[in-house]
Amino acid sequence: MSDPVWETMDGIGKLYVQKGFPQNFAFAPGDDKDLRNFDALGGSGMIRRLNHTMWGLTDAGMQRILDQVPESAEASALYEDLKRQHTPLRLLSGKDSPFGPADESERPVYNELRARGRLRHQSAVLFVFSEEAVRKMKGA
Repeated sequence: MSDPVWETMDGIGKLYVQKGFPQNFAFAPGDDKDLRNFDALGGSGMIRRLNHTMWGLTDAGMQRILDQVPESAEASALYEDLKRQHTPLRLLSGKDSPFGPADESERPVYNELRARGRLRHQSAVLFVFSEEAVRKMKGA
């Protein structure tokens, strides 16, 4: 694909990060050039059409973005804190102990950890460790 197409993908990635790594991320082309680039990105499996006007990321597109964006210091620190606080309980009881952001300002950091596969939603506001994260904690 051409550089303008990848520049469009980079712009989508920046918007995704700016929006706080939302789980349901949809976007629309701004003009005909964007639409042509979206079609090319759709053909390569990076994005997919959700409806007549809106597009969303595929797993491959999400992974490309996450590979290019270093994990934030806030996400790394939060993950280490969560592991310290919740891993002993999880490993002893075998049960998930849900946790969540203290306020809306923390939500993007939790969403980043979810996008990176370390957390998963248990409910609309609570998270638990992903199965992959639990396997790593157990050393498996």
